Amino acid sequence: MSKRTQPSLNAQIYDQASDWFVEFRSGEVAQTDRARFVQWLRASPEHQRAYLELAVIWNDGACLDPDRKYEESDLREIMSLPANIVSLQIPHDGQTRQVLDTLPSCGRASTPWRTWRALAASIAVAIVLASTWLYSQRGVYSTEVGEQRVVNLTDGSSIELNAQSGIRVRYSDRQRHVELLEGQALFHVARNRVRPFVVDSSGTRIRAVGTEFDVYERASGTVVSVVEGKVAIGVSRGSEAPSATRAASTPTEPANGELLLAAGEQAIVTTQATIKPPKPNIAAATAWTQRRVIFESAKLTEVAAEFNRYNRRRLVIQSPELYDFHITGTFSSTEPGSLVRFLQARPGITITETADEIVVSRSVVAAP
Repeated sequence: MSKRTQPSLNAQIYDQASDWFVEFRSGEVAQTDRARFVQWLRASPEHQRAYLELAVIWNDGACLDPDRKYEESDLREIMSLPANIVSLQIPHDGQTRQVLDTLPSCGRASTPWRTWRALAASIAVAIVLASTWLYSQRGVYSTEVGEQRVVNLTDGSSIELNAQSGIRVRYSDRQRHVELLEGQALFHVARNRVRPFVVDSSGTRIRAVGTEFDVYERASGTVVSVVEGKVAIGVSRGSEAPSATRAASTPTEPANGELLLAAGEQAIVTTQATIKPPKPNIAAATAWTQRRVIFESAKLTEVAAEFNRYNRRRLVIQSPELYDFHITGTFSSTEPGSLVRFLQARPGITITETADEIVVSRSVVAAP
């Protein structure tokens, strides 16, 4: 992490900026203090950014120098660094909104100094919290219900995200690291033998050099399906770069404890064991990229969970007796009509449709 993104350094800089901001708003400033202020501004783009952000949030941009205490050349130099100053979007939660709503308008000189200082400190805290939140979201990509997207990475790799999925990408000189936060993704990896491509998912680590593979983080475990090339599956050790020995190895040379998977193979990793199905259906695992879902003797609860990732009108199983009802077939992921017709044709099942739900229940047989 660079100094720019360390919360402790941001807190110190914003505290200094708030001191200067309050001092210039609360009264006369000596020439020596103005000189120190200019020196502080010129010392770092971070100082300029922090001071201007305070002014912008305060809606006080026009009051940076209301009494024209600076030479025009000084102000031009102070304000002429747009490339170094990054706009900051603060999440408007209730606490931040409350602070912003209490801010005085430009020119209200009657506000007590202590109030100015307290408000400036509150803004500084809000900015630091926002900066920390923004840093945590760097490299994060996600999708909502029914949404799919492709993320193109700087090394030529790409990632297809399925609905209700999320990843965090962190590249370094030694490793290309992606964390699957939730859901499912299909990885197309550009070949680079000296810079491994590593995916972490719920304690499972998948390592590849140049390949195509799908990772699905299910409630029951992580499913890894290899379309092309080879991957090595092991235990996740966090997002830190691997050791020199491990980084030098490739999927054709699995490290200790790793399982090697080739094209057409699949592994299901749970907390208890790693299962390698003898005849996996890789086409079924990646059918979502064509907006299809393929079930092979899947429980109705699993079918409902899968359909609810793609459709806002939820499939609800009302009768517990149907939880273990098994389904085999191919359906459109975005149009539940085919599944509804399939279920309606099954004896003992009743379908009730509303604007928000498709309710599946057991048919009630009338007494003779």
